Amino acid sequence: MKRIPLKRIADSLVQLAAVYAGFVLLGFGLDKLTATNGSVQGFEQIGQGLGVDPTAFRILVGTQEVAVALALFSAAALFIPAGAQLLRQLRQLARSVFPLATLGLLGTMAGALATEFIVRPGEQNWLVVIALRLSVIGSIALGWSLARFGLPAPARAISNRLFPSKVRATQKTPVATIDATSREPADIAA
Repeated sequence: MKRIPLKRIADSLVQLAAVYAGFVLLGFGLDKLTATNGSVQGFEQIGQGLGVDPTAFRILVGTQEVAVALALFSAAALFIPAGAQLLRQLRQLARSVFPLATLGLLGTMAGALATEFIVRPGEQNWLVVIALRLSVIGSIALGWSLARFGLPAPARAISNRLFPSKVRATQKTPVATIDATSREPADIAA
């Protein structure tokens, strides 16, 4: 019997957890956009507490939740076999979108937790449990994706454009990079 590598098991678990989080978030987002399941009453409370238009805020949050949910579904494409050019591009897009989706999930859950603790404490403790569960999934998925794939391409492109002369000048060793970007040479043997 052939053993499945631990890395492959971890990859699959993170993918499943991300898709699960996507479905949970999609359900909440669609409830807000369709004004069902008590979302109108909940956002009346939130609107009063924050001093914002509850309908506009409900639609904004629902749209954001649906967008993050759809981005989380990119986890399904992280390991598409490299075949045709289109498949390679889809896999690369998923690897760039997924870390951003996990950040979106963490931001959404931070907002949900702040709302439940500050604006309407004790009202919906079951929502706090769900938000904490999705926060754990988002944290693990973000750490995993950065360890597995590194910074997403957009983040690398932005960081390389911040100081292009430094990037060109420092393509030698990590110590040379530190020396070129710091005021004093590093106290590390090259």
